[in-house]
Amino acid sequence: MVVAEKRYQDYVIKDGKFVGDFEGMYKDCENPWLQSDDDNIFSTKRVIAKNWIKKISLTSNIRVCEIGCGFGHISAELTNNGIYCIGTDISPTAIEKAKALNKNCEFAVANFDDFDFYA
Repeated sequence: MVVAEKRYQDYVIKDGKFVGDFEGMYKDCENPWLQSDDDNIFSTKRVIAKNWIKKISLTSNIRVCEIGCGFGHISAELTNNGIYCIGTDISPTAIEKAKALNKNCEFAVANFDDFDFYA
């Protein structure tokens, strides 16, 4: 009997219902959201967002918070370009992986609605 591997999407939505097991997803899946694939890291939407932030940072002292940073690829690129950025994710496993991949960046475990943390 062959057991089908669980898809990372099934940790988020399964059979039309919200599951929201992001911690389980990051523990069990090597590359959820395909976020480490080059075509995602350099996607048009990400490039536009990063360039927009870089342009604003030339005229203002800005601080960026990437909510739901996963492995922290965007946070790392912004930090490496001299923009203060902290990456947050609800999953402690995602944050551990982000810290291991991006040693010069700041990451923290936080829920998207943890307004005290973001203040």
